Amino acid sequence: MSNPKKLKINNLVFLFGIIFSINGTLKGQDLKLATEFHYVKNDKSAWFTNYNNFGLPNEDLSSRITFQTSKKSFFLNFDTLIINQNLFILESFIKIDAKLIDYKIGKYYRDFSNYLNDNLSSGHMLISNNAQPMPKLGVLKTIVLDKRKKYEFNFGLSHAILDKNDYYLKNPFLHEKFIYLKIPMNENSSFQIGFVHEAIWGGRTVIDGESTGSTLKDFLKVFISSDGPKIEGSKHTNALGNHLGIWDFVYINNNRINNYKIYYQHIFEDTSGLRFHNGTDGLWGFEISNNPNNFNILFELLTTTNQDLNSDYLREGYYNHTTYAKGWSYKNFIIGNPHINNTIIIPLDVAHIGFEKEFRNKFKLQVLTSRRVDQSDSIIYDFIFKKKVKDKFEIKLGLSSAKVKDILSLGVNWQFN
Repeated sequence: MSNPKKLKINNLVFLFGIIFSINGTLKGQDLKLATEFHYVKNDKSAWFTNYNNFGLPNEDLSSRITFQTSKKSFFLNFDTLIINQNLFILESFIKIDAKLIDYKIGKYYRDFSNYLNDNLSSGHMLISNNAQPMPKLGVLKTIVLDKRKKYEFNFGLSHAILDKNDYYLKNPFLHEKFIYLKIPMNENSSFQIGFVHEAIWGGRTVIDGESTGSTLKDFLKVFISSDGPKIEGSKHTNALGNHLGIWDFVYINNNRINNYKIYYQHIFEDTSGLRFHNGTDGLWGFEISNNPNNFNILFELLTTTNQDLNSDYLREGYYNHTTYAKGWSYKNFIIGNPHINNTIIIPLDVAHIGFEKEFRNKFKLQVLTSRRVDQSDSIIYDFIFKKKVKDKFEIKLGLSSAKVKDILSLGVNWQFN
């Protein structure tokens, strides 16, 4: 049996070898390079060390390296983590800004809802930081309709691949498209409305033992949410694939002292939710950033109480699906908001608060706390303390709630350039 201490030493040697090789090769370019070592006691009951944590295994010791480089029309992001000599490629992609359209390829999360503060939020309704980023190819475009008034259209189309597992004998795909309109209200404020449509399709499952639709004809049906075959016992046919989407509304006001955001992500699983027949389900949020005092505070209410109503057209288990039994997940982690169950329909209301403040002595504090408010439940929390030593070295200390005993974590971050 291998010596665990020797394995950890080999990890560090290997990581530093990568760091200095990259630093020497890319010297002189517009480069950001950093590495991080992190220790956390493994405890599956500590919610915030297991969720919204990029879908990574909760292990005692990990080492991380990230770097970025950019040119005029080219951007490269590379982010990796080593855990027990296993290499995890996190959000790593190449983006090319062309004249007509922009291209993006690699592993990444989303190009919509850019207003959302992922560090403080409970999690986006569709694509959060709870799971690992999926391999994805996308195209993006921004059109300014009126240069004087700055009306903007943002839209994109992408195609991702999910993982094989004990349910999926062949990789399913994830289709994604979005369109947003930005409307300036005045010099300091704007309103945005967006529409996002996602669909898991294709692959082969253990339920039917056959392909669940992987042809061009099937893709065109998925693209327009066209009906698939009628399921026995159902009053109507369902769309081919597992569809999910949001109407996205956000108001932003920026001034010298405070910046405000008010947003609502209205979730829908079929045409009933698309028409708001599922009421106010989704993610409601308010964030304020105070510039003079360097703090952000975010309040969110997540509600799914109108899913699975007693109607043939309102049987919406948002994150679960009959054919795709793993539901809205990737590598066994929920793709969207981690408070929502992907295998069982559980209507709920969750209140969430995120707080972050930077002090003058280069000390930062981040607090995350959530509580289910539709029933008697305990508060879960996570405190993160950060202290910068000089300009390129940072120490992190964390404290997370757990069922038996709070969990401590320790990390150091070193920026090389």
